Amino acid sequence: MKFLILPLTLAVMSFQASAASKTGEITGYIPYSEGLKEIIIFKLNENPIGGCNTTGRFAMDSNSPRYKASVTAIISAFHSKTPVRVNYLSTCNSWGNSADASFICIGDINC
Repeated sequence: MKFLILPLTLAVMSFQASAASKTGEITGYIPYSEGLKEIIIFKLNENPIGGCNTTGRFAMDSNSPRYKASVTAIISAFHSKTPVRVNYLSTCNSWGNSADASFICIGDINC
């Protein structure tokens, strides 16, 4: 049992180290598709750039269980100019040059 706890603890710690968040207004978005996969690519004001994220954008694809709700939230927040909080990873799996968005929060709610 002790042999499982250490690798699990290290895995959780490495995930926390690579996860980040950014709050701001959505300045633009692109609904896109590649094969059967749908992708929403979007940008906040003053987005961070680094690593594989060379464009300062975020992306989420239709493989995410949060995809449909997130697309609706992104479009609504863009048109209403409501600030959002994006939790994201340092990976770019949804779109090669945009950070992978994990989830999006809008309004006065802790996330």
